[in-house]
Amino acid sequence: MKPLLEVLKSISLAETELPVELRDLLSAGWCIGPASSLLLKGLSGSGWRTDWLPDEVSQHEYEVNDVWISPAGIPGPRDEFLGFLLARAVKFALAGLRAARELESSDRLVAVVSLDLEEEDSFNGATVKFLTRRPGFPRSFDDLERFQFEAMAIFDLVDASQFNV
Repeated sequence: MKPLLEVLKSISLAETELPVELRDLLSAGWCIGPASSLLLKGLSGSGWRTDWLPDEVSQHEYEVNDVWISPAGIPGPRDEFLGFLLARAVKFALAGLRAARELESSDRLVAVVSLDLEEEDSFNGATVKFLTRRPGFPRSFDDLERFQFEAMAIFDLVDASQFNV
């Protein structure tokens, strides 16, 4: 992800347009869910179990707050395309973090941005997943360099304050 983050520095996040479905999801906001979890309102609801154990909350947040970032409308060759897709995903992640900042536990909220790099002409989009750092936080994120086919980055509220979106 390091080379892609360098590309991101050359792209204005403020000028990166979010698709309407992502803007709507941000507009719906956040809610406190089972076991004091932080959930995107537009993705949570009655279809999810509510008997969450404290050490499983992060994993449940990871499953509920799973947002696909569409590549629709992003032009250009692969190197430029990936940069703009990453910019869209990071802008959404940072905006989501900022939108949650007034909620209890938001200081532990992180956004995991992933971009599939396995396919030669990968136009599958990206994902952003929100979860909180607490007991049960997935250990798989301890070493992001181990992901060989995905570019991965984790952002928090401190990062959100350092980018102009």
